[in-house]
Amino acid sequence: MKRLLIIGLVALAGAAHAAPPPPPAWATLAAREARTGARIETAARARQISAAEADRLRLKLRRTESLRAYYRRSHGLSAWERRDIERRLKTLDARLAKEIRAARR
Repeated sequence: MKRLLIIGLVALAGAAHAAPPPPPAWATLAAREARTGARIETAARARQISAAEADRLRLKLRRTESLRAYYRRSHGLSAWERRDIERRLKTLDARLAKEIRAARR
């Protein structure tokens, strides 16, 4: 019985080491920021949003990127700071989608 337990624990420990660690929180936020920036550029090139609106969205995105970098640089991202950045990106994405829908009308 002890032997089976030891074998099971060794297998479990090996499986735990085999899985790659999750990416840091800031890395996934950086990828989301990059996707949002690409969406803004695509919409601007397709003239789905005006040049002025594209500039406003780019400015908001740069401010969000700067804030994330500040949070990370100062003491790492806390759960609250991560939610703050996610909320800002969600708001930015929603505004972009609204502007694209408005342009289609």
